[in-house]
Amino acid sequence: MSGNENLSAGQFTELYHGTRASNVESIREGGLTPPEGSIYPAKWYMLTSKKDEAGHYAHADDGAVITYHVPTEAIAEYGSVGDEHYLWPAMHNGPSNLYAVKRPLPGSMIHQVDAAAEPRPKRSRYADRTPPARTLPGIEHELRKMNMEAGE
Repeated sequence: MSGNENLSAGQFTELYHGTRASNVESIREGGLTPPEGSIYPAKWYMLTSKKDEAGHYAHADDGAVITYHVPTEAIAEYGSVGDEHYLWPAMHNGPSNLYAVKRPLPGSMIHQVDAAAEPRPKRSRYADRTPPARTLPGIEHELRKMNMEAGE
């Protein structure tokens, strides 16, 4: 079930948030909010329209995916003003939509919590800075080039 569904109270949008299972209770009690000190919370995307995508944002050691039923009227549209909305307008991200929290999303909107099917793997904070591995033929080519430039 995803997208808009009909509830007795009206329309809702099913959205997902990946987190640590140990954070779920505090999110239920205090609501889902951007991290303290977020410089631009309208661009701090915390919810997605795809459950598997939220699973990738869950933590590997104790990942959980929270399913929210957010009243459609609680999601701002482009050009809307005021503080009555819980979420900023959607940012389209290929097949999914991403949402940033405008004001704390209450725990009462949590529909269910599941273990993350495919949490993101643990990795070093410097993993993206590692140069690509060079192959032996590539290294041999570089050595030949250096030798030719040296006049050998």
